[in-house]
Amino acid sequence: MEFIALLICLGAFLLWRILSPSVPSPQWTSDEASRVPSGERRSFRTPRPSGHYYGPETWQKKGLSRELFLYATEDGKISVHNLPFAVIDFETTGLEPFHKHRIIEVSVALFSADGTHEQSFTSLINPGISIDNVPYHGISDDDVKDAPSLEEALPYILHLLSKRVVVTHNAPFEEIFLYHAAQRAGLTLNLFCAVDTLSLARICLDIPNHKLPTICDYLGIDLDAPHEAEADALATGKLYLNLRKRRNLFLPQLPPHQEAISDRRPRVVVREPKLLKGTEGYMANLLRLLPSSSLPVESQGESAYIDQLTAALADKKLEKNEAQGLAKVAVEMGLSSTRVKELNEGFLDAALAAAMEDLRLEADELKNLKAMAKLLGKPGYFDTLRAERKVKQRQASVLTD
Repeated sequence: MEFIALLICLGAFLLWRILSPSVPSPQWTSDEASRVPSGERRSFRTPRPSGHYYGPETWQKKGLSRELFLYATEDGKISVHNLPFAVIDFETTGLEPFHKHRIIEVSVALFSADGTHEQSFTSLINPGISIDNVPYHGISDDDVKDAPSLEEALPYILHLLSKRVVVTHNAPFEEIFLYHAAQRAGLTLNLFCAVDTLSLARICLDIPNHKLPTICDYLGIDLDAPHEAEADALATGKLYLNLRKRRNLFLPQLPPHQEAISDRRPRVVVREPKLLKGTEGYMANLLRLLPSSSLPVESQGESAYIDQLTAALADKKLEKNEAQGLAKVAVEMGLSSTRVKELNEGFLDAALAAAMEDLRLEADELKNLKAMAKLLGKPGYFDTLRAERKVKQRQASVLTD
């Protein structure tokens, strides 16, 4: 009897192994595997993704009375590789725009077709309602009290998105919120050509989940501040460039021009930037926050930055809160990293001219100039100067010519 019972148990076990679905081991490329600690590489139990990208599934678009995004697919005529794109990210008061929730922060990061970051627009938005989910994104009612309304910012946002592929992570979320925002503002929008990096990542990456922080950690993409719109937008842009190499995506038409747009940049209110000093100093990290180029900025924006810089360096030091103040002004005024570098150099030139006003360059004056240059990321800017009278006079004659 015991032998028969043993045979029955063995047969049941074999039957269970036959009928149970097998889970194939993940196939790693050497580049991807190198980013994951060796002790964790066998912990992933999801099957290798496969299939074609057609954009998000229908169930993800609940709440839309009409589609706003025309998603790229792997079939078509116009390659997205040849088109500039705009990455958008919203922070909101909740998940139900068709009932009560509103956008409270928006970021649009513009990239050329080859992936160069051209410019960014980021602002807090006053939703006109109380914010109840502060722990999720860190934005309070007090933060947005002086921010523009979405109706004020939306025409400029449409101007930035016009004639570009719209890229976002979990695109139906931004699609639904953008649709309802336009409805409340009384604007009629054309279709946007779009790519959803969440849906695309699901068929390209074999990882436990496809949340943006998880993917960025897996691919080695910097995401210093999750759930901050600008940080999420920039990270999504880098993710899109990575995924674009893995799949050939096409559109049935070129991205259209959007109606009801305006190229007039609205007033901007941003969070207090988070800057770490690091080995290169606060200014180097400030410059990384800014796009490499931007639209023309009104002169008062540059004057506001210079005023802030003058106050910050009055004691020949640059403290963290002063650097954050400079970053906040630069972002709100729409300055690019290139323009900030030029303004910094202009500030140093003006400081030299002030020091040379009496045709003398004392040792302590030169020391102060070099200290300020180092704080502004220009440690060798005054290396050719010497605190000697002949050199001082020659420098003064150059300045007066």
